[in-house]
Amino acid sequence: MPANLPMIIDFYGVEIEWTPASILPRVETEFIPEIAEPYLEPGKIAWDLCCGTGCIGLALKKNFDLQVALSDISPKCALLTKKNATRNNLDVEVLCGDLFEPFKGRQADYIFCNPPYVREDEYAGLEPSVKNKEPKQALVSGLTGLEFYERIKREMGPYLNKNAKLFFEIGTGQGPDIQAVFGGGTVKKDLSGHTRYFILET
Repeated sequence: MPANLPMIIDFYGVEIEWTPASILPRVETEFIPEIAEPYLEPGKIAWDLCCGTGCIGLALKKNFDLQVALSDISPKCALLTKKNATRNNLDVEVLCGDLFEPFKGRQADYIFCNPPYVREDEYAGLEPSVKNKEPKQALVSGLTGLEFYERIKREMGPYLNKNAKLFFEIGTGQGPDIQAVFGGGTVKKDLSGHTRYFILET
């Protein structure tokens, strides 16, 4: 399929349209709602930061009784997320802005994020199908690959309700470093045995 045409993907029971404005939702990401399920309580507030297509937040809204808001720094991604929410008849709030910036003065019970976590020096080695079809801004974090997690750690305090929980996708091998950033947390592996998910209970 040409890169400039949309692709329709089933993601945890939600029909997601993908375009090259966003990273492509992957099978590994689809396990995030499943991993989070034991921690979720009805009626609570969940945010999906760096939402891309909106796949995580929309899957949460469809499958669980949550108040969901999604955000992305890219106006194209915010528009795509709104389109996907409409496609699935899901009542969510979609915002555009940098990480926590759109949520000033608000708090959440659950934070979900699949941020850029590729190191700058790793980017050249990515598959051409990734580099040619997905935006570098959504893939590359910086020199260490930890920059977004470090920002979240610095900025999250005012945005968390009591006993809030955070769920992230992480890169292979990043688990110990991210645990060091947050001073704890639980790392889980994907089906291939790679460290892929991080859970923080505050």
